[in-house]
Amino acid sequence: MRFLLNLTAAALLVASGIGGMTFATAADREARTAIIGRQQILDELSATLEKGYLTRMEQYRILLHAKEVLTADDLHGLEQTLDRIATRQATIQPAKTVVQSKAPIQQRTDEPGTITPSKYEEPNTAEIPVGDEPMRKKAKALSDGTLVEEIPSGIGQPAIHLDSDDSESSGCAMEACHPRRRWLNVNFISSIDAFKGPVDLANSNGNFGTRLGVNAAVPILPRLGVALQAGSSVVLSNLKGSNLPEFNSRIRDQVFATVGMFQRINSEEGAFTWGFAYDWLFDDYYSNFHFGQWRVKASFEPDSCNEFGIQASVPEHGSSATLTDFFGNTDILGFKPMTQGYLYWKHTWSNDASLTGRFGMAERPGEFVFGTESRVPLTKNLALTSDFSYIMPSAGGGPNASLERSGQAQEIWNVSVGIEIVLGGFSRGCAARFQPFLPVADNGSLAARIGSENIVPPSN
Repeated sequence: MRFLLNLTAAALLVASGIGGMTFATAADREARTAIIGRQQILDELSATLEKGYLTRMEQYRILLHAKEVLTADDLHGLEQTLDRIATRQATIQPAKTVVQSKAPIQQRTDEPGTITPSKYEEPNTAEIPVGDEPMRKKAKALSDGTLVEEIPSGIGQPAIHLDSDDSESSGCAMEACHPRRRWLNVNFISSIDAFKGPVDLANSNGNFGTRLGVNAAVPILPRLGVALQAGSSVVLSNLKGSNLPEFNSRIRDQVFATVGMFQRINSEEGAFTWGFAYDWLFDDYYSNFHFGQWRVKASFEPDSCNEFGIQASVPEHGSSATLTDFFGNTDILGFKPMTQGYLYWKHTWSNDASLTGRFGMAERPGEFVFGTESRVPLTKNLALTSDFSYIMPSAGGGPNASLERSGQAQEIWNVSVGIEIVLGGFSRGCAARFQPFLPVADNGSLAARIGSENIVPPSN
């Protein structure tokens, strides 16, 4: 049974790698086409407004082109922009020079001898002087490379930003919007993991292997920003066994599971998000360990590029193992998840690449917690990811006969490098309202230490 599990996990890893490469090539080609198409739309609209007015035929041509390259939300925003420009044209007093419509006039036979314009005839459009201040500012903004839809707070779709190097249009401003409400938001994880901790018995064994996982969220009260999330990951390490007793020829299997709830509240001042989750860890090592903990997290986003938050892990129950020494004596050694908490700052750039730094405290025998996390999108749906966590021990370094007082035996660290696939595409700010808020637990966020509180009896 274990052989089939390991073989299946290895097959999934290979399949995800091949599928990811194929998907990345196709998605990259699609992304380049979208960028070129967006720029053409921008050029068309900017050139049209330079002459002072926008006709219905030009509006139709721009929308027809936009349907091929824009998403549904972006297309809706562009339609609102064009409608707003047309409304402003209608409210401006006609100039002396009037451009007559060139559309053909169709004769209707409702009444003999009368000619009635067709409903499809383009109406007369007053020529708006190029020097007119409102239109001149709009043309200048478009020539600078940015198209922004002005939407009242809480109404309409997100503002769209076509490609621009303008620092004032970097996309960091927090704007009220209604994100696309997918019934399910799913992220897939595949990575290479290395970790070590007190469960390895005085840290005498290093663990290296692969990790496969999935994390999903589904909105339950969309108007209030409330959603449920659930995820799981499998870690296969020690592929060639270890030097621990009765475990020198077996693969170490770990199964993490996370279930929780979160709420995101958007406002003009920023976005506040809070959530909690319960984590399980089933660790088939030299004993069958079973750990459980609670995790809480809260964050504030003053804009869509920065996120400041706090996260804490609180143990719920631990587990133990029965060990036999060289002389045949048995000893029961208990472990429990470590209480830890930290503050973090996450910065996201205009290309959706992000970097997170965190620093905090942990209970003894730990002392300080610090780490980093990064994500660099390669396409709209695929990104390279990395994560590093280290719990510094309170004891000093060097050899020590006591298992509980050696600094080397107390330190805990976890390093992960891999890929992430987001089916709905990477997003930030309001557009990421229903993305999973808490990541699936790993050997950094659910770290076990030697302890005797709330211990589950050993299971072999």
